Amino acid sequence: MLEEHGPLIMGGEGKLIENPYAWNRVANLVVLESPAGVGYSYCADHAKGCQNTDNSTAADARRAMQDLFKTKFPELAKNPFTITGESYAGV
Repeated sequence: MLEEHGPLIMGGEGKLIENPYAWNRVANLVVLESPAGVGYSYCADHAKGCQNTDNSTAADARRAMQDLFKTKFPELAKNPFTITGESYAGV
């Protein structure tokens, strides 16, 4: 994620340097990790673990995006919006 999309990239000496081709120079980028419990995401009830289905994952993603544009950043709702995905996004 850091190398492909982030505002910083790893330089030759292992230090972070500014990415001249970063997405944040021309657009807002939202990364929705799903289903819950993979990567950096987590489940609300850690003891039970995640109980994901394709339908529950789709519903969670919809609620997250609605909350993003209605509650967190309503000023972005008027902007053009494009959805892309990889891996599980195809499901």
